[in-house]
Amino acid sequence: MTAELGVTYSLSPAIDCLHTLYLGPFKMYCKLVLWSLLNARVWGSLQLTVSEGLQLAVNRLRGALWDWYKERHEKFPKENLTKLAELTHKMLGTPADPLLKTKAAETWGLVHFCVDKTLEHRHALGRTGLPLHEAGKCIVEHIQVMKSHGCRLPASAIQSLHDTLKRHLLILIDFAEDLPFAWELPKHH
Repeated sequence: MTAELGVTYSLSPAIDCLHTLYLGPFKMYCKLVLWSLLNARVWGSLQLTVSEGLQLAVNRLRGALWDWYKERHEKFPKENLTKLAELTHKMLGTPADPLLKTKAAETWGLVHFCVDKTLEHRHALGRTGLPLHEAGKCIVEHIQVMKSHGCRLPASAIQSLHDTLKRHLLILIDFAEDLPFAWELPKHH
């Protein structure tokens, strides 16, 4: 860092979005939504044997995701949306130990999928459906604020970033008892 180059700690702060947001709260949100949808049996029953039922449900989830990618591209052909390279039941863990093993760069497209699916399946999700949808919309709004202002954010944009993440967290806190696992640890902060 040197002032001669115009790069200083006070003038040039940068957030590593991939690690602080996409692998943190955004990925945790996607994990929460996907497991909420799986538990709601949106893509089939988990009741065969846990392994067989989960594998069948994840295959249907993958098909729904791949169809959604195609529909989204048709609707927004110029959008540069990240996509999962693959989705397997091993990437999602088990109902007793839910996971989401995705890369940070794959998360952005998955956030949009989750936002759309929480609205589409809000009735199957019960009282958490619309709050999960709203929490996801906060994430999308957060990134839109960041993208629309570039590297130098005015005070109003910084406040908007704080507001969107705070709103996201408050929505999830209000429904914590109804969610499929303890979402707040370790990454959702």
